[in-house]
Parts: sequence; C-alpha cells; structure tokens
Amino acid sequence: MADHKITVHTEDGIWLLGAVDDYPFEAKVCDENSGFGIDCGRVIKLHIRGKQASGEIAAYERGWDRFPKGAHKGLARAVIRFCESLPEQEIWRGTFLTERHFLVTDDDVLEYE
Repeated sequence: MADHKITVHTEDGIWLLGAVDDYPFEAKVCDENSGFGIDCGRVIKLHIRGKQASGEIAAYERGWDRFPKGAHKGLARAVIRFCESLPEQEIWRGTFLTERHFLVTDDDVLEYE
C-alpha cells in the first residue's frame, strides 16, 4: 500500500469526516468489530467521493454498494486502516473537533502537523 494523507474532524456526531489524499470521505465507526462492518471490522459505513464532487468512488453500508476500483482501492484501504486504529468513539469524537492530519503507511498510522 502506498502512503496516504488523511485529514479528519467531526461535528460532534458519530460520523468521522475528512479527506484521504484530497478525496472527501465520511465513515461511521463502531467501538467493536461488527458483522455489518467491512471485513467484519469496525467500519460499518463508508463513503468516499471524487475530488470534484463527481459522485462516489466507494460506498459501503452493510455491503459494498460501490466497490472501489483501480487506484481508489488504496484510498479505501487507507481510510479503513485509519478507522480501525481509532480508540473508542467517546475518546476520538472529542479529539477530532478540530482538524487533525495523519499519514497512513504500510506499517503505521502517524499524526503530523
């Protein structure tokens, strides 16, 4: 997987809002793995849009409505990996009220300024 930059924030809700390499996304993340999640993980809903708001390039709600193709697969994998690394919602909701930046690599999820 190539390195991807992720910017995230919340609006004090259960949705994580952000961008992965300038592609806007929204993700709904559970505290525990779910049979409804992507690969039975914590991400139960995910929407990634094109850079110019040209429609969705990936959409997941209890199954893939739009499976990412080509280079977009890497974007989806990076967002999923990031979301899976989050602590419980009670913790991350309060810490993402301001925008924060992360680098997702093959080995790690790192915050940067």
